[in-house]
Amino acid sequence: MEPHSDHHYQPGYTLVAAGIYQPSDVVFPEADLMKRGVNWIKDSVSAFDPENNRLQISSS
Repeated sequence: MEPHSDHHYQPGYTLVAAGIYQPSDVVFPEADLMKRGVNWIKDSVSAFDPENNRLQISSS
């Protein structure tokens, strides 16, 4: 997950363009979407190793 604090529900932007939704209707705090017990690391992924079920983040 990228280190953004907001989640943009992108399919909703079609309804923003149509005038049905406001931009605030499709933007939510990421923290509100995290399940309890999740360790949220706010960093970017710099490498992905699917064979070993690992990834590397930019700060490491």
